[in-house]
Amino acid sequence: MKYCFFLVFILLFYSCNCESAKNRVFVETYDEHIKIIDSPQKPLELLEKQPFLAFGKIEQVSFPDSMKAERNLIAQMSVYKSAFFHGDVLTCGKYIYPDAIKYCKQYYRGLSDEEALQKLMKDVSGSFLEIMSVCESRGIEVSLVNPNLLRKVKCGNDIIIVFNTTINICSEYVYTYSKEMSRDIGVSQNNGENWLFFAENEDTPAILGMHYSQEIVNKVMNY
Repeated sequence: MKYCFFLVFILLFYSCNCESAKNRVFVETYDEHIKIIDSPQKPLELLEKQPFLAFGKIEQVSFPDSMKAERNLIAQMSVYKSAFFHGDVLTCGKYIYPDAIKYCKQYYRGLSDEEALQKLMKDVSGSFLEIMSVCESRGIEVSLVNPNLLRKVKCGNDIIIVFNTTINICSEYVYTYSKEMSRDIGVSQNNGENWLFFAENEDTPAILGMHYSQEIVNKVMNY
């Protein structure tokens, strides 16, 4: 009989430890170095007129095959960015973190999730698409780029990555990029296979808090 009690104890012990490991939160940070390609020409008057620009073209961050979660994030973010550039609401909807839409519905009262998404897309990308169209007509290429990742928070199969996004604005002879970078959040609930995105702002803790614990929110926000 005592062996039965011993086995039950062992099973309970390992069960508790497995559950504890499952709910444990891990945090990793990345090398924040940014690679910049020099501009062929540097007309100084351009920067005097647009002080938020710097000369050069920022390289899109890349990762080796061994970092599958990060590679998937970058690949899927590229699809999302392309859809964003072209006002493709259907494709964008597949990559936007759904709790972000639910939370933003407080600003779009009376609208369905789909209508809120369309309104959000129009508000966020409408003027940007107009500017991009003007630039392209003048031979200027505008592209969103992710220069680096900042930190990764992992709990079980859930991974949340915080990363930077900025804009390259380049002609054939002059490369420039925006010195102002925005923060974005990538969320995967299947160990980095599929990713959903939303922009980091003052609402981010509340949006993440709809699904995640305060501990995870604090680590994502680096509190």
